[in-house]
Amino acid sequence: MYRHPDFAALVGESDEMDDYEKEARRRGIANYVHLDGNVGIIGNGAGLVMGTMDEVKRAGGIPANFLDIGGGAKAELVRDSLDLVLSDPNVKGVLINIFGGITRGDEVAKGIVEAMRRVSLRAPIVIRLDGTNADEGRRILADAGIPAEKLISKPTLLPMERVVTDMAIFVNEHTKVIVQGLTGGQGKFHGLRNRAYGTKVVGGVTPGKGGQDVEGIPVFNSVADAVAATGADASFVAVPPKAAPAAILEAAAAGVKFIVCITEGVPAQDEARVYATLKRDYPNTRLLGPNCPGIIGPGKCNIGITAGEIAQPPTKGGKNVGIVSRSGTLTYQALFELKQQGIGVTTCVGIGGDPVPGTSFVDCLAEFQNDPETSAILMIGEIGGSAEEEAAEFIKANVTKPMSAYIAGVTAPAGKKMGHAGAIVSGGKGTAQGKMDALRAAGVKVGANPTEAGELMAQIIKSLS
Repeated sequence: MYRHPDFAALVGESDEMDDYEKEARRRGIANYVHLDGNVGIIGNGAGLVMGTMDEVKRAGGIPANFLDIGGGAKAELVRDSLDLVLSDPNVKGVLINIFGGITRGDEVAKGIVEAMRRVSLRAPIVIRLDGTNADEGRRILADAGIPAEKLISKPTLLPMERVVTDMAIFVNEHTKVIVQGLTGGQGKFHGLRNRAYGTKVVGGVTPGKGGQDVEGIPVFNSVADAVAATGADASFVAVPPKAAPAAILEAAAAGVKFIVCITEGVPAQDEARVYATLKRDYPNTRLLGPNCPGIIGPGKCNIGITAGEIAQPPTKGGKNVGIVSRSGTLTYQALFELKQQGIGVTTCVGIGGDPVPGTSFVDCLAEFQNDPETSAILMIGEIGGSAEEEAAEFIKANVTKPMSAYIAGVTAPAGKKMGHAGAIVSGGKGTAQGKMDALRAAGVKVGANPTEAGELMAQIIKSLS
């Protein structure tokens, strides 16, 4: 029944299906179930797929779906399956597990290669082929010319789930970055620093300067040109406030999945318009900022203005911390405090303190909760708005990992904007005390200053060891 070519049309759509499952039906992918996880899974045979899901869970990942392509899978089905799995922004890697019986490994490999050349690969993919003609299939994959950072071929199941679950949140060592505004002062300075850190800075964008280069980094006239030439999947926006909204939307339209905008002074109404446009037209693109320090996966990738030397890389197999902060300079302070304690950091995310951030505390907390490398979370907040209170509610309901926090602005007077636009206590709301109380009620250990928050985290890590 499930192999019937008209199965999808016969079963139709159900009100119980989510949007991903409905899209699967429309594409003729009958055996698909969407789950809340971070590892996409594709296999042939229900038992094999369920076993793969169990292995991913055991390795510390969380399956994002069940997808059985069945026997005799062709390129179109594999392509559509990959496209569907990668359309979920929570997916950080895809594991394809094929064991050939009637299905031949060489035929499956040909289909996978064709599909991977037609699908935009924003996440690394691990492929396992065993069974009939598996050696020939692996040879075809090896000879396909697909970049090594995007395609990893493993001969057996045992090591592959470790490969696909070993990554930081949002970015990793395979992320390819373009710098919008690379020929400007800030773009050049920080873009080159990011490259020196080890980040794969593959291009820059400045209209009218295409064909030039900045110390070996090629410059393009448009983001679309840069993406087509380099395969970039992330952008670092370092342009003036008036140009930032258009730059962000240009990157999204070109298919960039992760955008970091450090620009300060973007009007709140422009931020709101960009945020709404991204949610409506480019739901698979994530914006970090504006007015943020960026993101660093210590030892892997640095996009933005954070000094890499203050970040302690995570310890393999050890207890490591994820950091999320509204304040830019306190982001650096948090990294520094943990380094002084010898504590490794998986990812540090500076979300920015403007009224309409592209990425929220809740977004980052959900990622850290699902990240197998992250053992605990350090959160830095400040006065103004309700982001910390919303985070506290999310923590209470969803976060099981231990946390420490610091809230800046205890001495700030009501009605006075303290620096950037979001840091203001108004109408008795958004106070530091109210935020600290909400976090404590959610089980978070709250420090009186950044150093104490770091010391509390050190105690947490010691208790986990």
